[in-house]
Amino acid sequence: MTTSAENVGEILVRVQDDLHRLKEQLANAGASKGKHAIDLKSLEQAIERTEEGLRQNADKVMHTIHNRVQILPALDSSVKRVPDLDGTDLMIGSQKMNHTRKQFKETYQQRYDEYYAMSPGDQAKELHRRRTIMKPDSLNARQLLENEFDLPKQPNTVEKLAHKQTGRVSVGSNIKSLAKLPAKNRRDPQLTPPPIDEEDARKGILSLLERGLIPTAAQLTLQPDPVKSKSAPLHHISEQYSMNSKYLPGHIDIGFNMAGVKLDSSVQAPNELTAIARAQSLDVDSLRRHSGNDGVFSPTLRSKQIELPTAISKSISKKTPRVPSPSSSMTSRTLRFAISGGKVREDSEEFKIFKKTYILNWGNIVTVLSAMEEFARNYRLPIIFVNGASLDQLATESELQERITKDMLLECVENIADVMKFISIPGRRFKGPDGDNVAAVKIQAYWRRHKDRKVYLALRKQKWAAGIIAMSWLMSLKLSMIRKQLKQHRLEELEKFRDLSKDLKNDWKRLKGSSHVVIHIPSLGYHESIREKLHDIALLQNLQMARLCEITDPNVDVILISPMALSDETVDYYKKLLAVSMPNTDKKTINDRIKIIIPDALSQFKRHNMCLATRLKYSPKAMRRLKNLTYGRSGYIVSGLISKDDLHIANQLDLPILGTEPDIAHLFSTKSGSKRIFLEANVMVPPSVPDIFTLQELYDELAEMIISHVQIRRWLFKIDNEFDGRGTAFCDIAEHLKCYKWLRKEAHRYGVDWQQKWAQESARVKILGELPDILNNYCHIVNKRAYSTWEKFCKVYLQRGGMIQACPPSDSVTGVTANILVDPIGQVNIMSLGDQIHADSQYRMWGLSVPQSSVDPNIICDSIHRIGSCCYSKGIVGYICIDFITFIDGNTMEQELWGVDLKVGYSDSMAMSQLMRFMTNGKLDPLQSTFKITVPKVEEKKWRKKRKNEPPVSLEEERFGVMSTKLFHSNMQIVHYGVFFQMCKAQGIGFDIKEKSGTVFTIADDVKRKNMGMLTITDSLQGALTTFAKALHTIHLEISSPEMNGVTNFRAAIDDIESILGITIENEGKQTDYNQKNNST
Repeated sequence: MTTSAENVGEILVRVQDDLHRLKEQLANAGASKGKHAIDLKSLEQAIERTEEGLRQNADKVMHTIHNRVQILPALDSSVKRVPDLDGTDLMIGSQKMNHTRKQFKETYQQRYDEYYAMSPGDQAKELHRRRTIMKPDSLNARQLLENEFDLPKQPNTVEKLAHKQTGRVSVGSNIKSLAKLPAKNRRDPQLTPPPIDEEDARKGILSLLERGLIPTAAQLTLQPDPVKSKSAPLHHISEQYSMNSKYLPGHIDIGFNMAGVKLDSSVQAPNELTAIARAQSLDVDSLRRHSGNDGVFSPTLRSKQIELPTAISKSISKKTPRVPSPSSSMTSRTLRFAISGGKVREDSEEFKIFKKTYILNWGNIVTVLSAMEEFARNYRLPIIFVNGASLDQLATESELQERITKDMLLECVENIADVMKFISIPGRRFKGPDGDNVAAVKIQAYWRRHKDRKVYLALRKQKWAAGIIAMSWLMSLKLSMIRKQLKQHRLEELEKFRDLSKDLKNDWKRLKGSSHVVIHIPSLGYHESIREKLHDIALLQNLQMARLCEITDPNVDVILISPMALSDETVDYYKKLLAVSMPNTDKKTINDRIKIIIPDALSQFKRHNMCLATRLKYSPKAMRRLKNLTYGRSGYIVSGLISKDDLHIANQLDLPILGTEPDIAHLFSTKSGSKRIFLEANVMVPPSVPDIFTLQELYDELAEMIISHVQIRRWLFKIDNEFDGRGTAFCDIAEHLKCYKWLRKEAHRYGVDWQQKWAQESARVKILGELPDILNNYCHIVNKRAYSTWEKFCKVYLQRGGMIQACPPSDSVTGVTANILVDPIGQVNIMSLGDQIHADSQYRMWGLSVPQSSVDPNIICDSIHRIGSCCYSKGIVGYICIDFITFIDGNTMEQELWGVDLKVGYSDSMAMSQLMRFMTNGKLDPLQSTFKITVPKVEEKKWRKKRKNEPPVSLEEERFGVMSTKLFHSNMQIVHYGVFFQMCKAQGIGFDIKEKSGTVFTIADDVKRKNMGMLTITDSLQGALTTFAKALHTIHLEISSPEMNGVTNFRAAIDDIESILGITIENEGKQTDYNQKNNST
């Protein structure tokens, strides 16, 4: 049932009329109290009638507004009023609640007994009935409620719908499918989502999110915002303390009063105006006097605060002067007031208007005003102008704040610039009324803070230290455990290496005669301190690409581990080079016999100069390929300078290493270790002192060596574990020692007694006084790229240990290099033997001329075999590189041969010697110091026919080779290798396969293309040197210009070759004269 707004107004007017009549009756009863007795019975009947009418009208109004079914009437209709919130009513309410609980328990117990007193069938029916009531949406529940509780029946909409349904029954879905996110958007969320149609938008945001049309992470903003905030209405001051009609005598509280509800704001009903006019005639004072005398209704009036309608309360308080509201058009200047001397000027007009304006919030404003006054007194501010609107806003917000801060108060100040000038003065806060106390409190607070923070910092530091100690201890325990595990693992790998070496020794003869695979790992396994200072370690390891030439043995298949990424051009060059030198072998066979593997860890660990074996160890793909290539095949591994990572690789591949244990190899590859081997093999060594570790020891030993060997003019200082002249320095002591001439005279004067300590004492004192300055100022370092100054060199020299060695007392010193192979059964094989060629320095070998022609072959071969046998006795197996120096002693005029260095491992000169042997198919005869090859004999044309199967006639010829792997030219990087080889071909630089002579190049640097190797082979030593020098000169002219010469070592090499050629020509002339003299004799 629906009621219009006019009907609701009539109901309210009737309610107001009943209230008015009740008021008049009470007023008349009070006026005639002294004259006539009040008929209480009639009054009680009138009150009950009014209460019943109000209750009925309230029900009608609630039904009209909410448009819902009427609620059931209260069970206890005899109750006349609602209990108040004072103590008596609360006690009565609690008693009623206890009574209700007791009744509920009794009812529950009664129903419990009734349920279990039923038969099992009745119990099942009762249980079904209760379960049906718990599902009110079912048809059975509705029927049950209609039968038991007399609910009104609802029309059977299901039957009506069924009756209306006619025609064919539709099969399948009769609604349109909703749009969803396309498949490509579901696969790739980064794509732009499809546009949303208006029909999809009507389904709601939740539907769009569930179907994926809106991303789940999207930030949604509703326009317009459904939640709108506005300020709460503030009641007029006249309404705050006005008596509400609810508190009139005889009023009965029936709950919600709809008299103050305004249903139509645009049109005011005449009945409502009539009710307001009647309410204005109510004498409030008489009502208060009457209510004070009537004790029945006083509790309700004291406890309840239900307001009259706004229009009624305004009309009652019309005598109160109107004050402008905060929302009026009054400016902020009108609401401004002043605080002078820490007190508010309450008598000022501005403050009065402010107080009247914000009287409704005055309780909170007083709190803020007190804080503002205290703030002004504390800082002794002469005057503050306060903005009333800001102060009211702060008072409203301060209800939620724990405390009012200074910044909040400053936001309400209009003359903030003047106030800030006073506040910013240091110590201004302590000039207030309680300034002394505040200062004392502040000092105490800072002192306590200082003490507590000091204790806290100490505690935090101790806690941090305890944490660091605990973490360090745990890390040390873990590291020690890991070290033990690694040590045990290393020992297991070493034992496996020894077992495999024994198997290699037993099967060596069989292995050389059968097919096997050789894995070449040109690794420089030096100590980490050496590798860190190496520049381009990958290039130094890649200088041995000529190891591929070992396929000259038909039983050998070669697997080369490359330390650099090789281009297809470089790989094709080496394959073509091998195919040209092996004409009887097809290209497919060469591809099957040669495998070049590049470790996949080359691009990793860029900050560490790791050796090739370490990178191969951390390359799982390369290791897997190696295992597949060597599975089920016999063979061995040839490393460079062996390291512990080589043992790991051998253990993984289950192949032996043709080499020595890492510790033994590193020990005897040092300057001190090689001297021990030379002395044990009875090979002469230069005067030297090994194992120098202190500066004073260096001075003492050097002074002793100078005194003992006065004829030595230059002394060398060598770091024990360096190589290739990197750790070498020299000093010409004779030139810079002031007492050198006196020293020679003293040695000559004492004669044989000069070796006695007492004769050398004065000379030792003088030499020790001069040596420090001489070494600091006149020492020359061979490789300044590794050690730029003497101080850096001396520091490393003393850390690692070093040697003092004498330089031969001769102007003509020749270096000889021998590469030998000590096989597992102890046989010493001389693989190459040649004279050294120097470029940058005479203490660094740049190239080699093979075979050697400086020393008697029998003498040097005997020394080499003795050194090889001594190495085998110490467990050194594999390839060994030995350096000698030879010169003519000026005193005896005899040729001397000194052993100066020994390296355990495969060397660059060994690789180039393999290339020379491969290109010529020749053989070195060290005892004759010749390198012989077989060439077909060129016969004159004869008229007779050749017989079938007649073998070709061949001759043996000598060949001499000059080789180097250290050619460097910075202009080479601007020329591609294809262009370079075409240029060499045009200049006549090439190799003749038939004559087995010419020039061959090895590509070392495939990235920067600045380094390369070269080998020249001719039928004479002079011709090989000349060809090598001419090739260098031609290449330099082709790739250089006067404006761009570049950085190169070609010129220094050519100069050294020219000096060797001069000596060679001179020696040939002497030999010719000697032969002629012998013939004439």
